[in-house]
Amino acid sequence: FQMASNKKSALLKQSMREVAILLAEVPPKEEKARIKAEALIRDDYMIEAFDILSLTCELLSERLKLISFSKECPPDLVSSVATLMYAAPRVDIPELQFIRKQFRAKYGKKFEDDAMANVGGVLNERVVTKLSVEPPAAYLVQTYLERSCEKYEVDWSPTVALKVEQMGEPMAPPVGFSVPIARGTGLGPIVATTGATTVGDEEITYDGTAHLDPPKAPTSTF
Repeated sequence: FQMASNKKSALLKQSMREVAILLAEVPPKEEKARIKAEALIRDDYMIEAFDILSLTCELLSERLKLISFSKECPPDLVSSVATLMYAAPRVDIPELQFIRKQFRAKYGKKFEDDAMANVGGVLNERVVTKLSVEPPAAYLVQTYLERSCEKYEVDWSPTVALKVEQMGEPMAPPVGFSVPIARGTGLGPIVATTGATTVGDEEITYDGTAHLDPPKAPTSTF
């Protein structure tokens, strides 16, 4: 667990810097930074789960003789054993899969099924939360963006402020407001989906919905 945790911690620091760089650009690549921040949160959650699972393994190691001589799982170890079995397919630690098989062989398929379904609520609640596939709340993503900017001294504020009702909901999918217009040609300041563009002496206003005919070529006077 320690090696996996250290590796993720090193990658997290690099990812935080990448988030700050995205928000330091002009204009800020805010939507991409939000997606990276969500990945940061997941990795942080995984490190927390690693630390708890590591403690759980240490406890079981100390109680190994008790486990060996007990036909049934000792009541005070049910939560620890079940939590390790539950976490095995959800973390990238191959050794946990081996441990899960050993416990299944000792305590039976029903014990394993009950553990995977959290029958009786025996699992470590924090581990279950940290290993959940549910996306983090939008306010947490926002907090990670702000902390990344503070760490690397980037002056940034969100383009779109979160509403109260959005705080606890998952981050909204990107709509492209942070994507530059006509980036390939560099004509972004001229070609816009909203606003006014001047073609010759004629000003054209485009609201993003109306159909605009292309400008006509000058009529020959020969």
